[in-house]
Amino acid sequence: AGGMFNALLSEHHERQAALRAETDHARKSALASVNAVTDGLTDVVNTGVAEAFATQKQLEWESRELQAQVVKFSKQTQAWMGLVDGFNKQLREVGDFEMWVKVIKSDMDSVAKSLEAVSRMMEEQDAAE
Repeated sequence: AGGMFNALLSEHHERQAALRAETDHARKSALASVNAVTDGLTDVVNTGVAEAFATQKQLEWESRELQAQVVKFSKQTQAWMGLVDGFNKQLREVGDFEMWVKVIKSDMDSVAKSLEAVSRMMEEQDAAE
């Protein structure tokens, strides 16, 4: 009976050792799987964060570029407005010059008519004498 008990006890210890080894193997396998999933999720999250960071940097760069173009456009617009104002002033001056020419022509016509009238009167006086 003692030999049989020892054999059962030995068999029990062997099964426990085998179960323990199986359990250790399953635990190690489960930990490896959990680590792989965790690493995968971390990579996905890190990739998303990296993409968001890269997108933010790109937006900041484009914003600075746009701001520089706005400043350049504003300066160019101011220059154009100066040119247009100068052109308008010159047009007004041309208009003023044209008006001056018309006034001078009118004055010259009046002077010419007066001179003609004086000349006629002198001729009539000379003829009458």
